Amino acid sequence: MQLEAVLGPQHLNAMGVVQGGVTASILDAATGCAIQTFLEAGVRFATIDLNVKYIKPVQSDGCILIAEGRTLHVSNRIGMAEGILKNKNGKLYACASATCMIFRKNSRSEITTLELTN
Repeated sequence: MQLEAVLGPQHLNAMGVVQGGVTASILDAATGCAIQTFLEAGVRFATIDLNVKYIKPVQSDGCILIAEGRTLHVSNRIGMAEGILKNKNGKLYACASATCMIFRKNSRSEITTLELTN
């Protein structure tokens, strides 16, 4: 799964580099889309863990970033994927691992409350 993002001045922080949350969101989208390709129509999912490693800052607006997501595992309830974020020349800016909770229509997804007694 591959996504492209064109960055503008609205993505820069006070230091003039792309805000880390922007790169994390792009990687979240790429890893989520990678997992979604293994799910049936109508099955929903949500990211429950996203771990991003920043390698170097993205220095300028107008930069086109490419995010690549790859699915590692999909089960009935959990999906795992990894992603990388680079520019068109292949310069690596960040990598991520993601875990998603999968909500299938016929799976049991209620929260169970336990009562503790002394």
